[in-house]
Amino acid sequence: MDASTITSGTILKCYFPYDEAPQQPGPKPHYCLAVEAPFEYRGGIYVVVAYSTSRIGEDLVQAHQGASLLTVSSEFTSGDPMPNGLGHFVLDRVAVLPLTGKWFVPFRAKFTFVTQEQCRGDAKRLEMYERFVFAQRVMFAATKEVLEHFLETNKVGLAPKKQLR
Repeated sequence: MDASTITSGTILKCYFPYDEAPQQPGPKPHYCLAVEAPFEYRGGIYVVVAYSTSRIGEDLVQAHQGASLLTVSSEFTSGDPMPNGLGHFVLDRVAVLPLTGKWFVPFRAKFTFVTQEQCRGDAKRLEMYERFVFAQRVMFAATKEVLEHFLETNKVGLAPKKQLR
């Protein structure tokens, strides 16, 4: 995969790890959101991604107090289309993953509201930008924990004791 085109706000598709096996690729690919650009570490390329789900029920909203969820309509993305025209991102569920074919499948889309310049004259896009700025704070806080775990253990995946939903 070409790491040079991945930035914060890039939507990828990966085998996001499940709680039961937090350092192993999950059984099926999920859409995920790049928190930041990929980074190099000990000869590998890694990216921190936030989980995405197609189901957003009351249990998920309650578990995350609604503040850690970001729903984005395809009208605010470019590139490959999202299923059902929506992406539901769980911002505090992040994983460090190696940027390899074992973990990622071909798919690339991008938010079209990650800079204020992209939002000029468009109130809906500006609202999404403001939500994204808040979302980044939530993702960065979660990233700190998962990166500390990664650097201490050299293990990819979820931070200890994190559940997806």
